[in-house]
Amino acid sequence: MEGGSSQQVVLRVRAAPGFEKWKENWQLKMTLMDCKEMKSSWEVIAKDFSKIGVKKSPSAWCYMWKRCNAEVKAMAMAADADKEGEYDRILVLVWRLGTIDGAAQADFDGIWSRMSVAMRKYGSSQSWTPQKVEHAWNNGISARFPNIRVCPFLR
Repeated sequence: MEGGSSQQVVLRVRAAPGFEKWKENWQLKMTLMDCKEMKSSWEVIAKDFSKIGVKKSPSAWCYMWKRCNAEVKAMAMAADADKEGEYDRILVLVWRLGTIDGAAQADFDGIWSRMSVAMRKYGSSQSWTPQKVEHAWNNGISARFPNIRVCPFLR
C-alpha cells in the first residue's frame, strides 16, 4: 500500500502484567514490520498508529523498526544454527535414551532455551526467555523465514 494507509492494527490498550504486556508489545512490533514491508513511509506509519492511540514520531518508529529487525534476524540465525546441530544432538540422545522418537522429542523440548541463549551471539541486545522466543517465533518470525523449520525431527 505504497503512499497509502498502512495495515490497520487491533491492539488491546489495557495494561497487562508481565508476559501478557510483552505479547502486546510484540504484536505492535510485528505490525510495524508488516507496515514497513508494505513500503509505507515513516510518516504514514506514525499517522496510522496515532489513529489507534499509539503516538510516536516518524524517527521513533524508524528506530523501533531497526531494533526489532535486528532481533528478528538474530532469532532467525539462532534457529538456523540450531537446526544445523540437530543431527549431532539427536545421535547423542539416541545413544543415551535408546529411541529415535524419544531423542527427537527431547531435542525439540530444548529448542527455545537454546535459541534464547544463542540470540546474543547473532546480535540480539534484548533479554529473551524461552517463553518469549517460542511466542515470537510462532507469532511473526517463522512466517518471515519459511526456509527455516523449527519442528521436532522426523515430524
